Amino acid sequence: MVSEIGDVRNFNSLRSSILEFNPDVLFHLAAQPLVRDSFEDPLNTYEINVMGTANLLQACRFAPKLRSIVIVTTDK
Repeated sequence: MVSEIGDVRNFNSLRSSILEFNPDVLFHLAAQPLVRDSFEDPLNTYEINVMGTANLLQACRFAPKLRSIVIVTTDK
């Protein structure tokens, strides 16, 4: 298993990492999960959670071996 820490808002970096690892299965757990923080900065929360997921899905389109994406979400 390989774990990557990065910013899902950076599409080019995200795509490069996915292509480098060339996974069969990808687990997406990146998010801003804190409800209190989302109230204080809702635009940043949407940018990370919505656009970050969109970036990930778009980047996955370039991964030749990828067969499954598991997207996990929680507020705890």
